[in-house]
Amino acid sequence: MKINYLSKKEIKQYSKEIMERTGIHFEPERALELENALVLVDDGFMIYDKKNSAFYPFLADKISGQLPQLEVDSGASERIKQGANVMRPGIINIDSKLKNGWPALITGNKESLAIAISMMDYAEAVSAQKGVVARNVHRQGDQIWNAVIEFVKKYYKGSNQSEMKQHP
Repeated sequence: MKINYLSKKEIKQYSKEIMERTGIHFEPERALELENALVLVDDGFMIYDKKNSAFYPFLADKISGQLPQLEVDSGASERIKQGANVMRPGIINIDSKLKNGWPALITGNKESLAIAISMMDYAEAVSAQKGVVARNVHRQGDQIWNAVIEFVKKYYKGSNQSEMKQHP
């Protein structure tokens, strides 16, 4: 894991792109370089997923609660925790702010399960009877999760860990 401090130009560029692609205000100060992702660090953690060309917050970060939510039933919850995509009919509640191509927080059994990239907007997701509604891109225990937890343990020594929590 390599840590880089960002220039003012890079901060401005990332902030603008994150707002345009997630609706979240985020001004990173530094970045952790991983093989397939860039973890942008501010008061929280925003991921730039190189493979999916997508921005989304770290699952356990408080800013993930700003995302539109898809709530799934208990049958889908365990599969999503293992990396499965979010499928219709396993969804029991769809946030009206859901946008195609934007990240969404996947919840079930009153816990945050994953971050997924929506494959449909709200109207399409509500009317869909079957199929993939959102592609699972980040969950507890994946490479990004482990890298951020390692970074927090090494550099924050508990000071910012209270900000990282699961959102219902």
